[in-house]
Order: sequence, then C-alpha cells, then structure tokens
Amino acid sequence: MHMEELVEYYLCIKITNPRTAINYESIVKRFCVCCPHVSIQDIQYRDIKRWKNIILENASTTTWNTYLRHMKALFNFAFKKELIAHNPFDDMSFAPKITRCKKTIQNGTISEIIDIIQSDPQRYQPDWFWSRMTRFLYLTGIRRRQLVHIVWEHIDFEQQTLLICASGSKNYTERKIPLARTLLNDLRYLQRKHRELGRYSPVEQIFNITRFNEKYAGSTLKVDQITGFYKRLKKHTGISVSPHRFRHTMASQLGNIPNVNILTVSNILGHSDLRVTQEYVETDLRPQLELVKTLEQHLTKKIKQSQ
Repeated sequence: MHMEELVEYYLCIKITNPRTAINYESIVKRFCVCCPHVSIQDIQYRDIKRWKNIILENASTTTWNTYLRHMKALFNFAFKKELIAHNPFDDMSFAPKITRCKKTIQNGTISEIIDIIQSDPQRYQPDWFWSRMTRFLYLTGIRRRQLVHIVWEHIDFEQQTLLICASGSKNYTERKIPLARTLLNDLRYLQRKHRELGRYSPVEQIFNITRFNEKYAGSTLKVDQITGFYKRLKKHTGISVSPHRFRHTMASQLGNIPNVNILTVSNILGHSDLRVTQEYVETDLRPQLELVKTLEQHLTKKIKQSQ
C-alpha cells in the first residue's frame, strides 16, 4: 500500500473535519515528493531523516512537530490495521518547542484601526462593514473560522449572547459567550442592511461581504477573504493587524486586569486548558518596570551615600 492509499483509507474510517483532512493529505503529499514510489511497508529511517532535513531547512520546528504528529497518528492507524509490522515514526523525536511572545497589536490601537477604516471609505468598501467586523473580532475574541459560521439564529438579542457552533470550533465544542452592548447595536445595524437587500433570514450568514461588495466572489464570506482584507490593511497602514492578533490582544488585556479570574478569560476564548490561556496572555511589563525603577532608585541612593 502506498502513502496516498493509506491516507485515503484513514480519512475514510476516521471522522475528521475538512480542514483536518486537507492537512493530512497535504503532509502526505509533501512526504511523497521527498520519497516517491515508496510503499508504507518499505519506509526506512533514512527516508524519514531525509524528509525531516528538508522540512527543517525550509520551515520552523513547529511545522516539523505538526508534520510528525500527523505521521505518527497515520502510521499508528496502519499498525493497528496490521498493514505494517512497526511504526517507523515512533522513534522520531519532536523538535524542542520554542515559546515565543504572542502577537498582539503593538503599533496601534483597535480604535485607531477602526478610525482608519472609516476615514477612507473608498479604499475599504464598505467601511461600515469592515469596521463592525473588526470590533466584533476584538470584543468576542473569536477565530476567523468561527466568524464565517455565525448566522442570525445564533444571536440572542434578549439574552445578549452569541452561540458559537461546534462546526466552527477548534475543539468541536458548542458554547455561548456574552455580547457587549456596542456589538448588539452593530448587529442590529447589519440586520437592517440585510433586510434592505431582502436577504435576511435566520440561517443567513451575518458577516457576508459578498452581499455588500460585488468585487468579492462567491455567495458567502470565506476565511481567505477575511485574511486578505487585513493583509491589505496592514500594507496600507503599516499596523501589524490580523484577526488572531485581535484575539491575542483581547486575551492579554483581559488577563492583565488586576485580580481577574483566568478561568473566565479561558471560557471566553473557548480553551479547554488553562495553560493555553496563560500562554495567550502577554505579560504587562508596567508592574515590572515599576519594580526596576524602585531598584534603580535604591542603587542610586546607595551610590550617593558612599560618595
């Protein structure tokens, strides 16, 4: 059995979402480019080593770890199905994890970004749509993939909540999060715009740019269209901005509120592990700076006394 046949068998048996299936197929395809025409029974450690070296020459250690995790799972499946005598990826080690600072909005504020969008309606069409999407991403902390799954029946105006469905969640968990009053006003505005077009229904996608700008192809908003907009915004403004930066910025600002309940922050973000939430929160350096200044003053005082 060849690699392409194994991944097809695996995805046929396992229940995975489309994104996961694409990841497996992509990783296997990359392996086959490095080691073509090799059956799963004939894969040797030198084949894996050659592939690993190629990956690490062109990508990060995180990418290698992701690839290796998928291949271990795939070949564990093959071993359980008695398609191979052993898993050749079992003894391969993950690369040391490098923990970097989370990417937040550093050279601008959310309010400034929204002001920029609204001040140039010709460039950002329609500006009312993109400014409201920006505010929504920031004040909810949701991911792009979750945003494109939101339809009107997920909004409860009376209870002031948003239902995030399992299909758009990374951990397949359905949950509710509160909506700020500003967002409820934004949603009513969007609701009115949809009704003016005669396209309002409970199952209509809320943030559907194709309804309001004919330059966007398709009939629904896609994740790539969200990414593309913020890439263009970054290019025009110089502000490092992206949907996930909104999420990290929101998490950091909430996490640095004195005496905040980190579990509440974790619930808003939809994390199943508090450690992930803690990694999201960028440490506020101001308290540390105050301590350093105190230490500096103490040193200066000691030097003056000794002179």
